[in-house]
Amino acid sequence: MGNNMPPIDDENGVPLQPKREPMFNAPLSMVLLSGGLVALYFLYSVQSDQVKNGILIDYALFPERFFAEAGSGYAYDGWIGKALPFIGHGLLHADWAHVLMNSVFALAFASGVVRVLGWWRTLLVYAGAQIGGALLYLYLSQLLPSQASIAVGASGAVSGLTGAAFLFMAQGHFLSRQFGIYSAVFLVGNVMLALAGPALLGSAIAWEAHVGGYIVGALMALGFSRDVAES
Repeated sequence: MGNNMPPIDDENGVPLQPKREPMFNAPLSMVLLSGGLVALYFLYSVQSDQVKNGILIDYALFPERFFAEAGSGYAYDGWIGKALPFIGHGLLHADWAHVLMNSVFALAFASGVVRVLGWWRTLLVYAGAQIGGALLYLYLSQLLPSQASIAVGASGAVSGLTGAAFLFMAQGHFLSRQFGIYSAVFLVGNVMLALAGPALLGSAIAWEAHVGGYIVGALMALGFSRDVAES
């Protein structure tokens, strides 16, 4: 017959209570970030169609506006107007499924990254990946045909956290076989999303932003991890 008695404190003779692991162990910084994305989408969702369209025109990634001739009615107003969508598009989402999926994946992949890099470096990886994904999306929009005329969502940033998490799962070895396998799985998944996205999700997938974010996130995590190791 097994012994089901809890361990006893030798000094006081009182049964010790086993330590309970928290059911929810996501970093507070990422909880706040993910909650902020959901809150922003809620605020966006209750606006009129006219206001929504205005927000999209000014803050979504819009290649036609970005590459419009200066002075034309379609071009952005100055360099600030042109720069804002690089971060602004990551605060917008297409629908509830979109924002909830990005929020959940951000929490899932950020936990391991924060443990290695700390919260502020992780947020820099997040922002850098968002910008890197935007740059690749805009660049490839001029070279390849794309079904996505505009891009919104934090998927580039989340892809950056994914790249960082995969890198640390591969012990920080960027050129390792293990990281190569993880990256190949990520790329194949994005190809499948790009092909099946319009039919399954009802909208095109800006896979370019995912790939750009993944690469930038992994490279930033590699650089930051070396700084952490040396400090």
